[in-house]
Amino acid sequence: MMNRRWLYILGLWIAFGVFYTLLSYTYLHAVGSRRSNFEIIFGHALYIAVWIGFTPLILRLAARFRLERTNWRPRLLLHLGFGLLIAFPQRMLTDIPTEWMLQSAERLFSWTRILRTALGSLDYGVFLYLLVVLLHHAWEYARRLQEEERLAAALRADLAGAQLQALQLQLQPHFLFNTLNAISVLVRSDPEKAEAMLRHLSSFLRATLDHDGRAEVTLAEEMELLDRYLEIARTRFGDRLSIERRIDDDVWTARVPFLILQPLVENALRHGIGTVPGPGRLTLVAHREAARLQIEVSDNGPGPSGNGAARGTGLANTESRLRQLYGDAQRFSIGAAAHGGCRVWLELPFRVEGG
Repeated sequence: MMNRRWLYILGLWIAFGVFYTLLSYTYLHAVGSRRSNFEIIFGHALYIAVWIGFTPLILRLAARFRLERTNWRPRLLLHLGFGLLIAFPQRMLTDIPTEWMLQSAERLFSWTRILRTALGSLDYGVFLYLLVVLLHHAWEYARRLQEEERLAAALRADLAGAQLQALQLQLQPHFLFNTLNAISVLVRSDPEKAEAMLRHLSSFLRATLDHDGRAEVTLAEEMELLDRYLEIARTRFGDRLSIERRIDDDVWTARVPFLILQPLVENALRHGIGTVPGPGRLTLVAHREAARLQIEVSDNGPGPSGNGAARGTGLANTESRLRQLYGDAQRFSIGAAAHGGCRVWLELPFRVEGG
């Protein structure tokens, strides 16, 4: 099957042939030439057909002897020579059958006329040869540029994916060390709690390892994973921890980054609720504002100025992941909650699963 490049080549030659024929027809009739329409059309059609036949050779010469910035002068002289070598037989192959078919009693076949015409049109033949060479270089330049852009886009996507994976892998041991540290404290003072936390930790880790590698999941899937982590927190804090959720019904299918809520909640528990005595309140809010999804995690701890970890590993990685996934289409902020404590707020493009 003919490839797209050759379709373009044939199309350009045919378009040039039509233009060249119309131009010659207008000129010959203006000067009173007695050549018939058949002679004009046949001669020009054969002329273009022979050039089409020479085109594969010209393209091979153009590819073999490329015009580069460092060698364009000698290569151009070389192509001028090739142009002469091709233009002469091209014209002979055009004029010999034309002269033979159109000979008559008034116009006999003449080798002298054929040779004179071929020599007189060498400059135009060399021009067409060089035009094909330059078009070949333009095509190859555009093709290489497109390929480089495609490879650059693929490299950017691979780099972004690798960075996201590295950030996610960094989060998991960070969370794991924090949880194991809490378990080690309970091993002697409350072995039953320590055992329960180990069971919940095992369940949470199994859920993260079973993840299929998607960068985004639905909010419902993310909340289900968060519930496994909150079982660990409830075991640790007991009745001291209360959790309030305000999740609008129309956002459960919204896409969010995988494991985006756990580090926000962990930060609230470890640096907020865990640092003050008395009841601890964790609030999770998610709602839609036009084409944006807004998520908020807040606590009633000492607030961002008192917990000393406003930009710890978990929150710093969360912010980096959001930038990698959404660029400037996301917003992330840390500040004081309305009734005391720390508030972490993020905003994402609202996109549903499958959309």
